[in-house]
Amino acid sequence: MGPFSRRFLSPTARPRTPDATGRLPEARAVVRRVEHCRVTDDSIPGLPDPADLAARAALGSQLRGLAEVVGRLERVRAMVPGAQSGVWRGPAQSAYRASVADIGRGLDEAIAAASDARRSTERAIATVSARIG
Repeated sequence: MGPFSRRFLSPTARPRTPDATGRLPEARAVVRRVEHCRVTDDSIPGLPDPADLAARAALGSQLRGLAEVVGRLERVRAMVPGAQSGVWRGPAQSAYRASVADIGRGLDEAIAAASDARRSTERAIATVSARIG
């Protein structure tokens, strides 16, 4: 038994009486100490910043969305016909080829931009995750 428990068991110990609130004197002292102690997220070592957790969740959602966009763009790009002549002849054939090439270039640029955004988001997630631990 520790010294605290012997005090309660000792026949010579004075009985402790609660105050008007029903607390024992020791409890009042503890309450006063706790009331003066302010705990914030910054003061607890190892606790991640809520803003970092929210940022990681938002970035994860963004990453999933970008992956879906890249996939759709790649599927659409695969559906764009080649610049073969087809049934067109003369000026129509030239206009058709130029239009198909423009559509292909535009989709290639969109795929590259969305892929770059996805890689940047992955780097941002890694950075925030490293901070969180």
